[in-house]
Amino acid sequence: MKINEIIVEDDMDAGANLAELSANVIPVLMFLKTQAEERGVSAKMRTDSLIRMIKNAGDTTFDYKALIAAHENSDAVKEMIKSVNRDEVVLASDELDAEDQEVTGQDAGEGPDQYALSPEEQVSSMAKKAAGARGAAV
Repeated sequence: MKINEIIVEDDMDAGANLAELSANVIPVLMFLKTQAEERGVSAKMRTDSLIRMIKNAGDTTFDYKALIAAHENSDAVKEMIKSVNRDEVVLASDELDAEDQEVTGQDAGEGPDQYALSPEEQVSSMAKKAAGARGAAV
């Protein structure tokens, strides 16, 4: 066997691996991008969380090196990821790249400023509602 045959075979394997990586990564990235745009925030997430999601989607051998390889070698993945490092992945967004809001478990509009009542007033109101539901005098 000549050295050229070995190199060509390795290049073919690398191309197959790249297509396989992209096939596993792109659907997860599209889902995350869609969720972020629906909530009106840019998508930032921990790198290990993204890797775990991709593993759950079917690629049980996916790791940080595979993510970097997909980002560096696949134009489709490169277009979807704005930046990636060991700690954090930021997805590119057509509308929200200028903003730096983080995707959280809260829906858009929720937060500590949502309630006009002070904490004491809110607890009092909740207690009155609970007492009323039981039929007790308030």
